[in-house]
Amino acid sequence: MRRSWLIQRMQKPTGTTNPFSFGGGGSGFAKETADQLKDVCNWDYMGAAEYEFGEPAKALNRMIEGKKKLKAGAFKVSYKYDSMAWGDTPAK
Repeated sequence: MRRSWLIQRMQKPTGTTNPFSFGGGGSGFAKETADQLKDVCNWDYMGAAEYEFGEPAKALNRMIEGKKKLKAGAFKVSYKYDSMAWGDTPAK
């Protein structure tokens, strides 16, 4: 795999707050908000700066501001597990 793209995943709530969810830059959520969100979703740690420094809070705020335009849906992604390491070239 030469390149991958990360997405911030929101998973089923666990009822606990993971202090490492957003790395050193933090989510931008106030402690009270993070405590409330723990019952709504669990944030998966992505290990990338794109998900730190307040970006999750900004994204959620944009969703709230544009809520009348939001649409919801679900889909499944088909995949094949491959145990290649970074830099390996795929078998032909």
